[in-house]
Amino acid sequence: MERTHNQPEKDRRPRESRVISEPADVQHCRDDYAAGKDVRERAAEEWTTGHRHGGGR
Repeated sequence: MERTHNQPEKDRRPRESRVISEPADVQHCRDDYAAGKDVRERAAEEWTTGHRHGGGR
């Protein structure tokens, strides 16, 4: 079994963040919201189905 203190250190340098690097203007927010419509609808359907059958919280 290899000892963990002999392992090379992980790269801890900060990575580029898409959230920080992109501008947060109104049109970008509208486009992002529109692109997520199917995800919101599917989540709402799953939440409703789960609660209807007693599987909700």
